[in-house]
Amino acid sequence: MVFFINGGHLGLLWHPGEFVIIFGSAVTIFLISNPIETVKQTGLSLKSLIKPLYTEEKNDSNTATDDRITGRLKKWW
Repeated sequence: MVFFINGGHLGLLWHPGEFVIIFGSAVTIFLISNPIETVKQTGLSLKSLIKPLYTEEKNDSNTATDDRITGRLKKWW
């Protein structure tokens, strides 16, 4: 922040190469330090995170859960 206030350009602080080096190092360390089964399971987990979170099946189960909670609250009040 002080750099910017004193007339410096924030673009000078942007170094994409650093992100490549840091991310690459993190991935390499993860691959070296874990067994292959863990690496595979992590890949599958990341794949499920990338998939869309909304599906009809999940929506129906969430609606049923909401209805149960609402019913309990009505009984309590």
